[in-house]
Amino acid sequence: MHIPFERTIMGAYRFGSENYLAILGIAWLPFLLFLVAAVLLVVSMFPELNGLMGATGPDRWDQAQVSAFVLSILDKTLLMLVLLLLAFAMITVGLMRKALGQDSKAVFVYFSLGAETWRLFGAYVLLLLLVAAGIVAYFFAVALVSFLLAQISAALQGLATTLLILGGLVFGIYAIVRMQFFLPAVVVAEHHIGIRRSWHLGRGNFWRIVGIVIAVSLPAYVVFTVLYSIVLQLALTGQNLPMVGLTPGRVSPDAYRRYFSAWLAATRSVLPVLALLQLLYMVAVTGLSTGAVATAYKLVTGHDGPSDPTRVFA
Repeated sequence: MHIPFERTIMGAYRFGSENYLAILGIAWLPFLLFLVAAVLLVVSMFPELNGLMGATGPDRWDQAQVSAFVLSILDKTLLMLVLLLLAFAMITVGLMRKALGQDSKAVFVYFSLGAETWRLFGAYVLLLLLVAAGIVAYFFAVALVSFLLAQISAALQGLATTLLILGGLVFGIYAIVRMQFFLPAVVVAEHHIGIRRSWHLGRGNFWRIVGIVIAVSLPAYVVFTVLYSIVLQLALTGQNLPMVGLTPGRVSPDAYRRYFSAWLAATRSVLPVLALLQLLYMVAVTGLSTGAVATAYKLVTGHDGPSDPTRVFA
C-alpha cells in the first residue's frame, strides 16, 4: 500500500507540535548525556591539536605525530557514533511508544536500556553490517567483471564499470531508504528485528519516503544552521582573528597558529550555547521523524485507530 503523503506529513507536524513537551521530556536526557560525552571527547583532542599546530607549523608536521592524531580521531569518532546510535535508539523507542499510543503517560525524564532499546540498536547495527557486506560484495563483483572485460576491450571495460558503479549506488540508496524507514515502528509495534518486514512495507514508497524525510527534516535543519552560524560568527567576531599571512598558497605558520588558537578559544566560549542548539534541533527532528514513521505505519498497516499519533496529546 502507498503511504498517504500529505496525511503523513500533517501527522508528523501535528505529533511534533502537540507533543513537544513530551518529546522533550523523553529526548533531553539521552541526548544531553551523548552531547556531554561528545564534548568531552572533542575537548580531549584540543591538546593534541595544539601540539600538532606547534611552533613548527603545518609545513613541518611530523608524520608519526599526524598518524597518531588521525588514529585517535578515528577511535573517538567510532565511539561517538556508537553512543549516538544507542541514544537515538533509546529515544526513538520512547517516542515511538507514545506515537503508537502504547504509552500515554507524561514523561519528563526518560532513560531506558530495556529490551526494545537493544532490539532497535541491534536492528540498526545489523542494517549497517548488511550495507557494509553488500558494498564489499558488490565491489568485488564489479572488480571481477571489470577485469574480465579488460581482456576484451578497454573502452567496454570503462563504460561497463561506470554503469555498474552508478547502478550499484542508485540501488544502494534505494535499498537503505526502503529498509530503514519503517524499522523503528516495526521493532516497537511488532517486537522483533523486522528488517524484512520494513522492506516489505516500503515497497512502492521510495519517492514518498524521500519526500516525507525532506519535508520533516529540512525546515528544522535550515533554522538550526542559521542560528548555529549566527552564534559562531558572533563569537569569532569578538576574538579579532588574525588574518595576516592567511593568503592562499602562502600561509605563515605563526599566523596559521594564531588563527587556529583564536578559533578554538571562540568555539570554547560558546560551546554551551552550541550544545543547547544542537540538543533542541535533535529533539525537534527526532520528534517529527518519529511522528512521520508512526503515522505512515498506521496508515499502511490499517491500524489508524484511537492510538493514531495525529490524535495523541502531550
